[in-house]
Amino acid sequence: MRLARLPVIAVVVVAIVATGYSSQLSPSNRPWPPAVQQAHPDAPVLSPAEAMKTFSMPPGYRLELVASEPLIQDPVMIDWDPEGRLWAVEMPGYMRDMTGSGEHDPIGRVVVLTDVNGDGQMDTRTVFADGLVLVRAVKARWYARERRYGQGRPHSHG
Repeated sequence: MRLARLPVIAVVVVAIVATGYSSQLSPSNRPWPPAVQQAHPDAPVLSPAEAMKTFSMPPGYRLELVASEPLIQDPVMIDWDPEGRLWAVEMPGYMRDMTGSGEHDPIGRVVVLTDVNGDGQMDTRTVFADGLVLVRAVKARWYARERRYGQGRPHSHG
């Protein structure tokens, strides 16, 4: 009777060993390369003004800072409407960690930034839509065509 169990035990042992070996080769169990695991110590967080100094622009182009934190947070897309307002999609929940935990929480939003005094920098922030899940894009002209933002009348531009 013990001999009859021997092939079953052998198959179970082979299956366990094979599973352990294959899991070592599985891409999901391999460690991330060191550059991905952690931020490089020589890559400090820069202020907006410091970050602007690190850009290199081709001749004929210039870079201007029009908005930064806390006025805008985690932007993934922007668009401009005919009135010069900046519409931005903010995704604070996107990939907070390597597992993507919490990314389906309804914390995304669309905000509208306005340059009130005409100096080229955004001064005010209005939340247009809040509680969104993984919102990735908005077309400001579509919203503007439907209703002039904040004024409740049809938009006159095409």
